[in-house]
Amino acid sequence: MRLNHTRQEQRPARQTRPWTGWTDLPQPGQSMVEFALCIPVFVLLLFGTLEVGMLYKTHAAYDQAAQQAVRIAASAGNAGDADAQMLTALQQHLVGENLNQIISVTVFDATVAGTPVNAAAQTNYIYSSTQHQFVCQGAPTVLPCPPPSPPSAYTYWDPLSRDTKVGELDHIGLRILYHYHSVTGMIPQTNASENANALIEPNSYQP
Repeated sequence: MRLNHTRQEQRPARQTRPWTGWTDLPQPGQSMVEFALCIPVFVLLLFGTLEVGMLYKTHAAYDQAAQQAVRIAASAGNAGDADAQMLTALQQHLVGENLNQIISVTVFDATVAGTPVNAAAQTNYIYSSTQHQFVCQGAPTVLPCPPPSPPSAYTYWDPLSRDTKVGELDHIGLRILYHYHSVTGMIPQTNASENANALIEPNSYQP
């Protein structure tokens, strides 16, 4: 008699991980620790975004105001109140900004590149919080600046001396120096400036 034997496949024994107790389960404080580690990074990104946004907003406001004001001064030509017209336009365009942060506003005879022709041909103005307007830095009660007496009292660029004849037109420059206050404290307190210049419009077409 012949016996048929069926071969039974031997399967590897299933290996089980030994039980080590409750340490294999997530710990209750693990999520809190991970969250606490992420908070500083999140706050840094949030404050950084806020600070950059406010810095750009301030820069854009002063830059646009300077561009608009210098155009007004260029169109006023050599009128005696050219500086007053410019500063009035500047103040109107800076509505919503803290004008007390402005250190000085300088009007100067500029080159084509927008740099001062010389240090003497410029007039400085400051913002008066009591009068709520810009006033002459050398004579802090009036606008615009009168001719200095004596001439060495302060630098002065007389509006009446600005050349408005075709072919000899002056360039007028404007520089706003202001103090930037950090909103979050991430940026050190610093001074910034915005510059603009334009070719004075002619009011005389004589050769």
